[in-house]
Amino acid sequence: MCYPEYQEAYFYYLTGVIEMDCYAVADMHNDKITLFVPQLDNLYRIWMNFLSYEELCARYPSMEIRYMHELEDYLNEHDGKLYVNLGTNTDSNLKTCIPEEKYLEGREVDRETMHDILCESRVIKNDLEIQAMRWASQMTSEAHCYVLKNIKPGMKESQVESFFQFYGQQNYATGRVAPYLPICGCGPTAATLHYHDNAGKLNEGMTMLTD
Repeated sequence: MCYPEYQEAYFYYLTGVIEMDCYAVADMHNDKITLFVPQLDNLYRIWMNFLSYEELCARYPSMEIRYMHELEDYLNEHDGKLYVNLGTNTDSNLKTCIPEEKYLEGREVDRETMHDILCESRVIKNDLEIQAMRWASQMTSEAHCYVLKNIKPGMKESQVESFFQFYGQQNYATGRVAPYLPICGCGPTAATLHYHDNAGKLNEGMTMLTD
């Protein structure tokens, strides 16, 4: 059973990598990022899809690709202070994920500087990021219009959700992922801020919220 995967936000911001269980080291002196990936045996292909080394190199041409077992030797070969992204999310009060302690032992490690810098960097959007946000907003607004054209009394909230998902999947190259997972609440459920059951029934005269 494969469960939905969601990449850690700071890691994705810095690398654009969507594969799980990876490490990345940014060499600021040489303006270079090295990506360390799990080395999976071909037997895994019976159960799951994963990219070969060559496919990873093609997908991420701006980074050097290495396997996880090379990380410790790589760090030993590169002297200097290590900066790790340790911080607390002010909304959830959860701490960020940092490398396993075995990679940090015996090294000069700064656990305080990086997080604040990354938080400030993510606030300011460059032209490409703004373009991506506009693209997601366009897809979303079109999907909402599609819902409006097809919704009828007697439908389940889950059917309304399926209209939203269907439009993005059929009209944009986003795989199985819509801009976001929609909240579709009718009547009392529309008042629940993070309602996600989408299991109620839309009766005549009810207020319907899609968010």
